[in-house]
Amino acid sequence: MINLEKISESLTNSICRHSNFDQKQKAQIYYALQLILGILVEFSIIFIISLILNITDFVITMMFSSLALRIFTGGAHCTSYDRCLIFTVIVYIFFSMLVKISFLPYISLIVLTIVIVIIGFVIINNIKMQFKNIGLIILIIWGIMMMSMLLLKNDDLHLLKVLLSSCIGISIQLFNLTSIGNIFINKCDSFLKRFI
Repeated sequence: MINLEKISESLTNSICRHSNFDQKQKAQIYYALQLILGILVEFSIIFIISLILNITDFVITMMFSSLALRIFTGGAHCTSYDRCLIFTVIVYIFFSMLVKISFLPYISLIVLTIVIVIIGFVIINNIKMQFKNIGLIILIIWGIMMMSMLLLKNDDLHLLKVLLSSCIGISIQLFNLTSIGNIFINKCDSFLKRFI
């Protein structure tokens, strides 16, 4: 499907052609390009689908909530970009469609936010990662922002659905950090290998 490795390699070679970068720096540029291009392609495809399904607000909120935490905490991955792309599209579109048809009273969202912060704190604290403290800070800031919005404006149904999307986005990322999440993603990856 999409050969990000080749595209990133070509771009890296173009960038580094007339410079004095060493191999480590070239590898960092290559990895950064691959990551940025991958996110852009995923986001573009999901954005187009979300426009068609009228779930754009929910998808964008969900993806950025996940991404804000994932950048610093990492998590389980599929073993190829194409499988990752398909898995990501399915997960975010599916959960965004659920948000579209759901109704959750604001008091339930307050409880859900508190539960996510507590469980997230336990998950992040129990995993060895380089930027654990930043992950915890992002989780706390997210919780404070959610509580502030819920307590200040609790009668707007669309806002409640957007906030539910954020809860789901953070939960998806926290799930990716668990051993069960790792097993689930590995099973999905193995299943998708049959087709891709």
